[in-house]
Amino acid sequence: MAPGDSTVVELTFKTRTYKTKLSKSATIHSNDLTQSQVRIRVSAQVDAAPDTTLPYTHTPDKLEFTQDDKKSELVFANTGDQKLYLTQVGDTYDGLSMKFSDKPIKPGKETKIKFNWKGEFEKENFERSVTFVVTGSGSTRFTVPFVVEGTDPTPPPKKPVRKKIDRKPVETTTEEKQSK
Repeated sequence: MAPGDSTVVELTFKTRTYKTKLSKSATIHSNDLTQSQVRIRVSAQVDAAPDTTLPYTHTPDKLEFTQDDKKSELVFANTGDQKLYLTQVGDTYDGLSMKFSDKPIKPGKETKIKFNWKGEFEKENFERSVTFVVTGSGSTRFTVPFVVEGTDPTPPPKKPVRKKIDRKPVETTTEEKQSK
């Protein structure tokens, strides 16, 4: 480019399967003597796109229980055009209780499933899931994982400790200097 010209630089970031808060950066290099590089930082909260083929959505994707927060809830929304019914598959795990209505969820409406962890908190994290059947215009299932935080989960490995090596110069005698 000639001095004084300008151009447009387009940056594209593909979110792929990310479902988290993340930051990315790009650096543009030039032969400009006053500013040879420009760094651009982009931060975003990437949410999972809802499956538009299903007549419902639910949030959150995962439930977490801690000693300080033993309650959680899941919001189930009917995004279709027919009434939907929720039924739990199998038994509830010991320690987990939940409440939800067996009444139909009308189109455009939502219901809340309330969870409460009444069980023990073991040393390690406890991970399981609960599954529901959705009926109305057909039948489908969804599963929600949950984790019960342990009282003393295994800590991450420690970083290796680097020891400093003492590099003091070695004293030589006059005789050793003369023989070299």
